[in-house]
Amino acid sequence: MNQVRDSKDPNFRKVHYLPYLDESQDTSVLIPESQDDLSFQIPAVFYTQTPPVLKESYHTYDYYGLVHILPASLWKTAEEILGSGERDSCIRILAEDSEADLAAFESLEDRIQRILSGQYETEAENRIEDKISSDNANQALRKILGAFCLLLAAIGISSIFSNTLSFVRQRSREIVRYLSIGMTPGGVQKMFFAEAMILALRPVCISLPLAAIGIFFFMRTAYLDPLLVLQQAPVLPIAAFLLAIFSFTALAYYIGVKKVLDSDLPDLLRTSDMM
Repeated sequence: MNQVRDSKDPNFRKVHYLPYLDESQDTSVLIPESQDDLSFQIPAVFYTQTPPVLKESYHTYDYYGLVHILPASLWKTAEEILGSGERDSCIRILAEDSEADLAAFESLEDRIQRILSGQYETEAENRIEDKISSDNANQALRKILGAFCLLLAAIGISSIFSNTLSFVRQRSREIVRYLSIGMTPGGVQKMFFAEAMILALRPVCISLPLAAIGIFFFMRTAYLDPLLVLQQAPVLPIAAFLLAIFSFTALAYYIGVKKVLDSDLPDLLRTSDMM
């Protein structure tokens, strides 16, 4: 298999391969790692850059390994000369539905282990079970992060109500002045509603560009496809969070202004805390 991974291309998602050998050569030499003085020359009948469907993947642990596909008779001769051959077989079982076949594959894995344990050294890898475990861990991590975000949101909402209600109450003198020049209570509410929207829009305008820059940086680092990022983007949670920011800020301003307008403004202005 005449291909080697291009070390100058760090993209591990779309691996770029280069020809390993000059395909004009008609022989190849096998040399064991432990004994450099032994070698075995084999004929190179055919070169290919398309991996054969014999194993799950190549160049996983060793990016620069040269893969040879040999007849069993030729390998037996090489094993007698090199003395370092190891026989290895890979049994790959595919499932149509990962969730439905999990129990059946666990039972099948146990049966294969019992059959081969007395004759061969076996190693099993259940990708379905690993995927389900990984998905469960990711869901647990999302729940933890979601709970943390909800905690921060609750702290922010309480801070918004605390600061906004006290702030609006301290501006009672300003509200009286607006009313004295002919502004209606509805006009005062609209003015403070616009102020609440600007106040809520400020953190959004700061955080969204920073989030976009961070996403772009991690996307470049992980070599992710922008379309994949857009498809997996949490649009609905972000929209719900932004809606909550605007709604709670507007609600806090509305309650504060309404409370001031419904109160006895002259008596409220005579108090010392409004000086």
